[in-house]
Amino acid sequence: MLTTLIRRELLDNLMTFRFVVVFIITLLLVVANTSVLIKDYDRRLASYNSAVKSNQEQLLERKTYSSSASILSL
Repeated sequence: MLTTLIRRELLDNLMTFRFVVVFIITLLLVVANTSVLIKDYDRRLASYNSAVKSNQEQLLERKTYSSSASILSL
């Protein structure tokens, strides 16, 4: 009997117009947020790769370890 009551209450709440509207708005926000975060990730990845390349070039310019130690400690 308790399971029937719980099931009926859940179905009554899930079938309301307000729930459907909130669910659709949530889905739209998730899609929009995902697209924004994908663009941000691509930008941050490109920035990281250029910083790694720049640091590797600086390390290759150094001829001795002692001159590289100051760069590595940063």
